[in-house]
Amino acid sequence: MPKEAAHWILAEQTWQAMPDGLLKTEIQENKALYYLGSVIFDTPYYALTGQNRSNLIAAANRLHGYRVSSPFNPFGPLAKSSETLPEGYRPFLAGAMTHVAVDSVFHPLIFHFSGNDKDVPSIQASRAATRHRRLESALDLHLLSRNGNASFRNLRLIDLYRNRENEESAFLKLLNLLYFGKILAANSSLKLTFWQHALIHHIIQQRRVHQFLGLFDILAPRQARRIEPVEALFYATCQESDPRFFQSTLTYRHPVTGEEQADSVSSLQERAIAFALECLERFDDTRTQAELKKSLAGMVSPSLYSGLPPDPDRAMSFFDILHTLDL
Repeated sequence: MPKEAAHWILAEQTWQAMPDGLLKTEIQENKALYYLGSVIFDTPYYALTGQNRSNLIAAANRLHGYRVSSPFNPFGPLAKSSETLPEGYRPFLAGAMTHVAVDSVFHPLIFHFSGNDKDVPSIQASRAATRHRRLESALDLHLLSRNGNASFRNLRLIDLYRNRENEESAFLKLLNLLYFGKILAANSSLKLTFWQHALIHHIIQQRRVHQFLGLFDILAPRQARRIEPVEALFYATCQESDPRFFQSTLTYRHPVTGEEQADSVSSLQERAIAFALECLERFDDTRTQAELKKSLAGMVSPSLYSGLPPDPDRAMSFFDILHTLDL
């Protein structure tokens, strides 16, 4: 899951590339909801506590195409729901569409250099998660340093939540319908999960907290390895404001097919934006909720992990976890 800044930057670039029309105007008038939608697929992963934690994590796995079969549609439960979509649903769901595009395009490269952190022994999973998070922290920094994107450096999730363009009850209903296709989780549970996401997003930008974690290397070296996946979330794990790793074309193999590929971040950006625009065409001619639900119901999405149609029988197996990460 590319981190928040990467998703916000690419969501904004997608909006700028959209043709003039109703949806583009709606997004312009509801930017907070659009940006919230662009990261909301990841929010359940930050559920550290709460009575619906297991359901929320399962929802995040489903949304990303983990352990699902083709045809895969992350918006399927919402599209089939008989519930009325609350205010703000179009810009919010448009933002979520950009998440599908960004993850499915960038994840194959990230996984190739990090390894698989699912369905593997705990030590292997921890190492993979650490590399994965370091790469995504570095990707954020790289994108923030380019193309006038610095304004996203100080954007905070909690501010987006407070400034969203719909009522809190409407926003939380959107979460229920996106995650479960029905009203399953209590508003208090969803709000707690979102606030945990917002708090972690704030903490990982604090250099002093990262320095405190660094004390484990000195005071408790045996425990230090256990917190490496947590430490990797912090931007301070990267030594440079624009990590060199992402400054040139990267040669890698697709983690599922083994196909050799060569991409720069800019080429992946272009591909992600093009895919997002293609997805957003589903909104063009939908003026009613019924029309939008019908359009969303017909969507077929790649896995957000592999960028391919999900196939439980084809696991990721092509990695380069010994590659030095010049971050």
